[in-house]
Amino acid sequence: MQKNFDYFKLFLIMSTRIIDRLDKFMSARRLNDSKVTKDAGLSQGTISRARDNGNDLSDRAAAKILETYTELNKDWLINGEGKMLITPSEIYNRLQELLKLEGVEIAELEATNNNIKGTFQRALLNTDINIARGWAEAVCSFFGGKYSFDWIVYGKRNFSEEEADQRILALEAEVAKLQEDNSRMLRIIENLSKK
Repeated sequence: MQKNFDYFKLFLIMSTRIIDRLDKFMSARRLNDSKVTKDAGLSQGTISRARDNGNDLSDRAAAKILETYTELNKDWLINGEGKMLITPSEIYNRLQELLKLEGVEIAELEATNNNIKGTFQRALLNTDINIARGWAEAVCSFFGGKYSFDWIVYGKRNFSEEEADQRILALEAEVAKLQEDNSRMLRIIENLSKK
């Protein structure tokens, strides 16, 4: 019985691989292994080996891909959460919400950061994801790290230790329920095979 459960866990792991999501991104962007490998500075064959050997991409390879394709949503690529692509307008909307929440005028932010090219209003009209990410970095710096870059760009905020513990407990309960469901299904299958 335990052996079957291990296959179930393997199925869950294999169905959530980074390489599978990268393949979807590459298909949507009409990219091939050679182009991504060259652009991201990966070792030749990294992508095909991960796909063909049933492995996954290393964290280092994923990081290089995310650095190269800045519109690719990190949470989607790594965890399968959210949308595949980030748009500059999503980043700007979160920036505006944050500034409003903090009571900071955009002009105040513009005046304190020389690294930002142009005004925020002009940036809103720009569809370059790297300019939007530059504004996100500027806001992180402006607030002295109070808000994480990931929260601004991906809509993910940092969790407190207590919140992280709560999430871990919830996930453990979910895993226990999946294990129970799996055992129940195996008993049903076993009973059906006896008939």
